[in-house]
Amino acid sequence: MGSRVMDLTTVCHVVTTMTVVLLAVAVTSFGLPVNKNGVIAVVSSPWGSMTSPSTLTQEFPRGEGVVEEDNDDDVITTGDEDFSVHRNAVRNRTRRWPGGIVPYVIDKAYPDAARASILEALAEIEADVASNGSKCIQFVNRTTEANYLEISLGVGCHSYIGFTESDNGAVVSTLGPGCEKKGIVMHEILHILGFFHEQNRLDRDLYVDINETNIAKARDFDIRNETEIDDLGVPYDLDSIMHYGAYHFAQDYGYPVMSPKPEYAPGQRLGQRVALTARDVLKIQRLYGCPEDTTHVRSDLDDKLIMFCDFAFGTCNFTHTNPNDAADSAERTSNTGHDALAAKDLKWTVKLGPVDNGPWSGYSNGIDPFLFAAKGEDDGQTVAVTSITTPALNTQEAGGICISLQLYQQGPSSFYSLYILGPSIPRQPLRIYQGISRYGWLKDEVKVSLVPNLDFQIEFVATLHEGSVSIDDFFVFKHECLNVS
Repeated sequence: MGSRVMDLTTVCHVVTTMTVVLLAVAVTSFGLPVNKNGVIAVVSSPWGSMTSPSTLTQEFPRGEGVVEEDNDDDVITTGDEDFSVHRNAVRNRTRRWPGGIVPYVIDKAYPDAARASILEALAEIEADVASNGSKCIQFVNRTTEANYLEISLGVGCHSYIGFTESDNGAVVSTLGPGCEKKGIVMHEILHILGFFHEQNRLDRDLYVDINETNIAKARDFDIRNETEIDDLGVPYDLDSIMHYGAYHFAQDYGYPVMSPKPEYAPGQRLGQRVALTARDVLKIQRLYGCPEDTTHVRSDLDDKLIMFCDFAFGTCNFTHTNPNDAADSAERTSNTGHDALAAKDLKWTVKLGPVDNGPWSGYSNGIDPFLFAAKGEDDGQTVAVTSITTPALNTQEAGGICISLQLYQQGPSSFYSLYILGPSIPRQPLRIYQGISRYGWLKDEVKVSLVPNLDFQIEFVATLHEGSVSIDDFFVFKHECLNVS
């Protein structure tokens, strides 16, 4: 992974919904049983609470299982032609906040946790763009200032671009439910500071390919000429917090809208909402005429990760196991009523799409590999099971972990199970994903409370009758999941 910031694209509040059936096995109040060593694994997810045993049906926005960002274009323009949406930074320098000082008010309707996340985002931007104790941008509580930033609890995520002397004095950034995550807030605040999306730059076609036939909203993929754009002399940044991801604003989420040029693709992620990159910081410093210093900007997640695999370079030391050794009734029996067998030569494999009955491509950047399981044509009507397990992991000092992954499930009679196991943890299910009827990648996050310095493994089990199961962008974080995928 190196020092690359890992990108998360966000697609939020799209009207079309999908249905996901989650079958909880041996899960009580959405928590796992206490084992003999007192290890308690309490599971939570954006998908809500579960009781045991139960089948839970939930509706989610198309494109994401986790509500995040952008229900429409997330920029609001004023009609000023020199203030076009199609540049990376405003050319009209009157759109800069005077002195880099941004008075703000936060809607009192936000819950305490959301307010804390917003304040954390503002503080991180301030710290990132400062140089040797000299502040470049300052967010201050509004007192009597006529012009100020108003962070409003509304619907979706969208913001004005840059400073403006509006009639009511407020420059509005709307952060609706699900949009108040720190990285999404930072993305929107950079709009407020005067920045547009990275893929609007004049030089973007040197770095990414755009599938224009699959764009639901073309506006934020357009380019303007050199008389309208100001890249501030900073090279194109595929890792930027202002870059869209591969599937952002797709008409059909089975196909990517944007992907990096092949020479930039291996290991590259698009659309992160985790942190500012060094180039993001440099652009802010240049726009506001501040001392330039990015040496303090961290661009990796090594201190927050226990494991990461995007399958770009193989299976990351996962090992195949025999699921029949420990298979429970949910794995051995499908809705056909037949016993499931480990089919000959059936294994999880790394694929580069498109594949029959599976994804067109991986989720990371739209032309990347993914982990795939499907029955062979000669396996007949037998229900087959295949299992793959992570290397031995350790909770380290964190204790709690959060598992994040992208899932693609094709076919109503195949399903996928996620298990945790270890020397002190009896093998037990965290999730069983069944009856997912959609065409595209789905994100899930599973939070598990464990004691510090505990050894564990995560197991993926595919139960296949018809259809296939695919996985991409698998992360195990310390404590909380981050918006990396």
